[in-house]
Amino acid sequence: MTDAATTRLKAKLRSLLAMTQANGCTEAEALNAAAVAHRLMAEHGVTAEELAQADWVSLRADLGRHGADKVVDRIWYAVAVAAGCAMWTEIGGHRVIVYHGREPDALVAEYLHAVIDRAIRDAKLGFRRSAEYARRRKPTTRAKALQAFTLYFVDHLFERLVNENAARTAARADEAEDHRKSLPIDFQKPRPNKVSDPGKGFADAAGAGARAAHKAAINPGVATGEPARGLARPTPLLPGKKT
Repeated sequence: MTDAATTRLKAKLRSLLAMTQANGCTEAEALNAAAVAHRLMAEHGVTAEELAQADWVSLRADLGRHGADKVVDRIWYAVAVAAGCAMWTEIGGHRVIVYHGREPDALVAEYLHAVIDRAIRDAKLGFRRSAEYARRRKPTTRAKALQAFTLYFVDHLFERLVNENAARTAARADEAEDHRKSLPIDFQKPRPNKVSDPGKGFADAAGAGARAAHKAAINPGVATGEPARGLARPTPLLPGKKT
């Protein structure tokens, strides 16, 4: 069994063992959950002591269709912070983000990465079908409009993820980064990407991106929290502002 599979198995076992009458389950549900959990523990050689300890794990997330999109790449650091993890990019032919943290946090990062990935793809598809995109006739201006939309969509998602979660996760993210430094791995540290603003002619597209980000359906558990202070993030661009 791979490390990622073991991590998911342990998460499933913890969920089963948490199905108790004290947590609102019926006696039958609690007994059935306990039976399933103990059967799986026996099958896979997992002990109660192992379940009680939150191990350090690293889970990989394929960047897939986004490729080397430096606009989209800005968001994965926010995912790591929101989940209380460290992150890096694997060095190699295929671009992969690695989230490193305590077992529950890494699983949250993996889940949140998939949610954000889907939100970005759906938002870009929606913009391509919009009147704002269709009114532009040239491929070059359509590409710049899509870039403006994506830039502001990503930046405002970044703000939601970090400002709404870092107050409760930043300490865990720092701890994960310290642990990451002790690992004998070959990696590329995340670094800010310089993205050129498309200009004043694309303010409507940029505004559409910002509005779409605030409406985006992300994990409800990641939509509450106190604003974070003192945490570096990409500076929001204004239409026409030079970088």
